[in-house]
Amino acid sequence: MPQKDVEPILPSKSEEQFLFQVNLGGMIDILSNHLYSSPDVFVRELLQNAMDAIAARKVKGIPCESPCVTLSLTTDNSRSQLAFSDTGTGLTEAEIHRFLAVIGQSSKHDLINGTVRHDYIGRFGIGLLSCFLVSDQIIVRTRSAADGSRSLEWCGKPDGTYTITNCEPLPEIGTTVFLTPKQGAEEYFTAEKLRELVQYYGLPLPEPIYLLQNEQKERLNPRFEPASTQWEQGMQLGEMLFHTRFLDYISIDFTQWFIFRRSIYFGRGNCSDSKTAASDLSEAYAAD
Repeated sequence: MPQKDVEPILPSKSEEQFLFQVNLGGMIDILSNHLYSSPDVFVRELLQNAMDAIAARKVKGIPCESPCVTLSLTTDNSRSQLAFSDTGTGLTEAEIHRFLAVIGQSSKHDLINGTVRHDYIGRFGIGLLSCFLVSDQIIVRTRSAADGSRSLEWCGKPDGTYTITNCEPLPEIGTTVFLTPKQGAEEYFTAEKLRELVQYYGLPLPEPIYLLQNEQKERLNPRFEPASTQWEQGMQLGEMLFHTRFLDYISIDFTQWFIFRRSIYFGRGNCSDSKTAASDLSEAYAAD
């Protein structure tokens, strides 16, 4: 018998629509066991957020005498606390609701066309959740450049609840994230571990990153002198890492590899659009 075409079932205009619900505890489990390789990445995500906030401040033309990121380690009742501060734009109350409380919403996206500015590092708006891998509570205190008369405190918990309250006026525009270690994560709240992770994730970042402990301030990422070419930048990096001046280095070009991989993945046979592929590659690495 000839088969009849199956008519698509169209939703009735009168049907009520519902929104998916997100179990934040389950989302954190996905992040920790499947998306993020280890709790180390909370440092990377906070560095991304901090650098992007500073970049946003520059884009808006808001002056800042000394843009930087500062990691402050303190001890309260024999329990370590980490304060991760930046001199970026800060957040208004509306921005807190929008960017801290909505999973997948990112302040880096252009609200008109949905694109992401290329001078920002972060992409997906889930970076702050990585802090729950090492802490049972995230406290954010912020003072916005748009409303410098008000300082706010956001407190988020793994069960998906959060509060926003007024706090004591912060001395500068910017944002500070406060974390205390959960059981089993104490090693991430030591100077040695933070120094290791910042130097691993923050080596090429443009703004100074400091570690402050016991009134001692230490810069964790090196200052690179301006270089006229990419080759010279690579030579400076090699000298800084290995304490010797190399004669040359071989740059590995991932572009052709990525074109090949993309053509296999999408079944295109070949892909000649190297510019598009290179752009996709750079975004993939930035979002990693």
